[in-house]
Amino acid sequence: MAEAGATSQDVLRLEHATLRAGGRALFASLSRGQMLGVMGPAGSGKSLLLRIIAGEAEPFSGALQVNGSVVSAAWPNPNRRATPRSMAQAGRTAGRAGSASRAAEALLATRLSEVAERPISELSPAQWAACGLLGALASRADLILIDELLDRLDPWAYASSLALLRERAAGGAGVVATTNRPETAAALDGLIVLDKHDVVFAGQVPDLLRSVVRSQVTVVSRDQPGVRAIAAPFEVEASVEGDTIRMEAAEGQELAARLLVEGYGDVSYVLHREPTVDEALRALIR
Repeated sequence: MAEAGATSQDVLRLEHATLRAGGRALFASLSRGQMLGVMGPAGSGKSLLLRIIAGEAEPFSGALQVNGSVVSAAWPNPNRRATPRSMAQAGRTAGRAGSASRAAEALLATRLSEVAERPISELSPAQWAACGLLGALASRADLILIDELLDRLDPWAYASSLALLRERAAGGAGVVATTNRPETAAALDGLIVLDKHDVVFAGQVPDLLRSVVRSQVTVVSRDQPGVRAIAAPFEVEASVEGDTIRMEAAEGQELAARLLVEGYGDVSYVLHREPTVDEALRALIR
């Protein structure tokens, strides 16, 4: 996800889009091959944003551009006589139905192949959620929208469905998915975080981590008074840059940082821990 000028590869572009009066404007673009997550508490506007992208609702202000066909994956309709196979074959796209092989791939990824002919009324809630993904996964749509369904899958269907979504993205589709699973957000290319129908973050997950929560550095020592004297007032900010750990100490504490990292006194080792997506989200929205 980027905020630069539109390109021929953009499948979705939002310009100065807001979800409510006085809300912060969202400038974002999604290129073919990219996957975007939308997160936030219940009622924050996640589903509304997907409906806006699908053309089913209007933003409060701003402009939206979608280049190509769109398919929305959602909770299955009340037709309980439908089967997973019929739902995969339907494809529910905006004019670009998928092939039989793509329907078979969708059934396999959602782990519904063995119950493909069974009425969905006989399936479990997690299998119902998987059924909601079938049409989108089987389609050849340019933009795939998924509202919450990934969160409702069992761990096995989740992993294989996410892998197939990556394949669809690699084949030229864009993907926008609402989720409250931190592991899903960490696997995507970009992230929008909403709260009370307002945008509180838009960017990549590493940017979220750096902007909200500091890394932690733990110095393990037994009872060396000199080490405790250094560590007690000591503050350091650490971040990972490629294969290295970058540590920044407060002004005047450079020597203390060097002594601790190099194992001054009886320091056994120094641990570095990056913040998690879950910690960053809870710090962003309290």
